[in-house]
Amino acid sequence: AKCENEPLCKGIMVPVKEDGYEDSKGVCRLRRTIQLSECHKSDVYHVWERLSGHRMPPDGTWESFGRNTACRRGYSDSSEDGRGSVLVYGAPDLDSCKGLCGTSEFCYGVEYERIVKRCEVWVQPINAVAPVENFECLAFKPRGFEDIWA
Repeated sequence: AKCENEPLCKGIMVPVKEDGYEDSKGVCRLRRTIQLSECHKSDVYHVWERLSGHRMPPDGTWESFGRNTACRRGYSDSSEDGRGSVLVYGAPDLDSCKGLCGTSEFCYGVEYERIVKRCEVWVQPINAVAPVENFECLAFKPRGFEDIWA
């Protein structure tokens, strides 16, 4: 709540416990100049960037793999984050999640979980999908992108 009340706050950093989850008793640090595209994955902190307002999905082609599908880096990928290939946000609906795709330098698609409103922006290619209840995986191809395999 402190970040939402601080007009200059761009994001928060939360220390990670040894088990990989947020340290709920740790100190949240407000950051004024966070750019997730310039951040490096850390085993010490989770970083959340503050994004305000609804963003329109970027121009291009969206392909849904259907309801109850989760994006994967490959068939052997059983991780929750594509082995570090995603930026995780909260989003009220799938359209808002697709809008977050435009906030990253690279976006290969999104995965949306509608019950907890979890949005994953994939910054590495989606090479497979897995059947997972309540998720939907969508691939994205920007307008003007030339497919060298076509």
